[in-house]
Amino acid sequence: MKNSVIGDDRNLERKIPEAAIAIRLERQLSKEEILEAYLNTVYFGSGACGVRAAAEIYFGTTPDRLSWPQSALLASLIANPSRFDPTLFPDRARERRAVALTRLFETGHIDDSAYQRYLNAPLPSSRKVAAEWEPTNYFIEEVRRLLDDPRLGATEAERAELLFGGGLRIHTTYDPAVQLAAEAAIDGLLPDDERAFAAALAALEQGTGYVRALVGGPGFEVFEFNIATQKVRPTGSSFKPYVLAAAVEKGFVPDDLLNGTGPCEFANIGGFPYPYIANNFGEDDGSVATMWSQTLASSNCAYVRLGLAVGLSNVAATARALGVTTDLSDLPISMPLGPKDVTPLDMATAYATFANGGLQVAPIFITRVEDRQGNVIFENAPRRERAISAQTALLVTSVLEANVRSGTGTRARLPEQAAAGKTGTAQNFADAWFVGYTPYLATAVWMGNPDEQIPMTRVDRGPLGTGSVSGGSLPAMIWGAFDTSYHERLDPVPFAAPASTREGLRIRTDQEEDVYNEVIESLCGPGNEEAEIDTDDDGRADDCDPERPEFEFDPGVGECPALYEPIDLDEDGALEGCTPPTTTTVPPSSSSTTTTTQPLDE
Repeated sequence: MKNSVIGDDRNLERKIPEAAIAIRLERQLSKEEILEAYLNTVYFGSGACGVRAAAEIYFGTTPDRLSWPQSALLASLIANPSRFDPTLFPDRARERRAVALTRLFETGHIDDSAYQRYLNAPLPSSRKVAAEWEPTNYFIEEVRRLLDDPRLGATEAERAELLFGGGLRIHTTYDPAVQLAAEAAIDGLLPDDERAFAAALAALEQGTGYVRALVGGPGFEVFEFNIATQKVRPTGSSFKPYVLAAAVEKGFVPDDLLNGTGPCEFANIGGFPYPYIANNFGEDDGSVATMWSQTLASSNCAYVRLGLAVGLSNVAATARALGVTTDLSDLPISMPLGPKDVTPLDMATAYATFANGGLQVAPIFITRVEDRQGNVIFENAPRRERAISAQTALLVTSVLEANVRSGTGTRARLPEQAAAGKTGTAQNFADAWFVGYTPYLATAVWMGNPDEQIPMTRVDRGPLGTGSVSGGSLPAMIWGAFDTSYHERLDPVPFAAPASTREGLRIRTDQEEDVYNEVIESLCGPGNEEAEIDTDDDGRADDCDPERPEFEFDPGVGECPALYEPIDLDEDGALEGCTPPTTTTVPPSSSSTTTTTQPLDE
């Protein structure tokens, strides 16, 4: 007890404060409470701190089931746990236990017959540690990875001995209340389906990287493989914010215009299939709109075009900087649509970077490890690295906050707290995601079958009725339920606003540029370049001189290209020309060499 208050230095100077603390404790606590506190912290050897750990390690039971000889042995160990260890020095342990039993007999707690029997009771010959000790949940499994940490020893055997027998004090980021809230949110919304769909969740504080909750699947006793940290699955459109961040880092702004019309076809030189054809979710026709709007609509065609305009290598580099550890080096043309497999913890870490002003912080499960005397063996301090600029992070957040308010993520809205996030639905509804954050916490929710990719169609979705599971349905609802519980005792905090940006421009890819040049050779129609005029003196032709007799719109061109505005000079409803948009043409960038099955998203 005193060690936990003032340490275990043995010198004269400690005696006075020790006596003062003893007096204060006796005034504030009963003798039973003092004894309880002592037994919960005292070291019993073999890595057992506290009587509960000692009962489990030596006898495989709990304190309330200890027999008299077992209790006497544990009491006898306190004076010198190493010297009286029954698994190493049984003769010493038996003699020491006899002292405790004799005292029980003398005080009348046991009679002579019991006393004689207990003196001959068997001692434990082995410790119930290492092989018998198994994690009971996914978080503890992550803590057990200390067996791989060289700071605890050069070999696994050395690390195991210290971890299971050294009496270590391991300080973790685990928050039981937050963990219960995560499990309750999943249990309350996960459908009871014979196809055994499960959900995983990872939640961490963006400023520190402290992991506060971890649900790795249907339960550690059922499925020991940790989906949240070990299993990678396609992310669908929850990958799109990384493309958006890469675009903003390259100088684009959310008000820039993108062509989101679909279906959309792309040359896929050296890749398969050729050409690559994508569709918007639900085969929506799409439109030409801002990156902001295309994100809220989760337009697949707009984001494939944006990926090509930004450069897929830049997208991959940005995702890695944000915290995604998946290998993205093959650069498939479909990368913006999330065909790559990523863990929920990586997704939460990357989105936390947006919330943290562009500073990436690696996730932390263990903050500090001490030996049994309280000496620090090592600490894990947050490591912050600049991944993207603060302005980029704020711009991405402003778009993702709008997505929760009025885009695909509305079912994740919180009662008072501002939230930002993105949905993701992989091919055939086999994986569904919602990843988001507040100024307090970043959380990723995944749903699917743990073993294989089974389409989540015809699922009983509770309040949403029967249908397919997309990222905006049950995963968003699980996220919302968990974060509502987490934030209910916290003051609402808004996201910081980004600085103002330039006005939006029309963005097109190199492929689009080539197509437009083939379709229209002149603003005023093929062969009528001399009719072009510049009405605002900006160096760009924006009208046609109707007085020039050679001017004639070629009706064979048909409607204006998607990014051009029609000209009706006499307002008679007949198309006479096309005005090119205000554009920015992006230099050639990394192209695709491979492709994957096209994902979906809502």
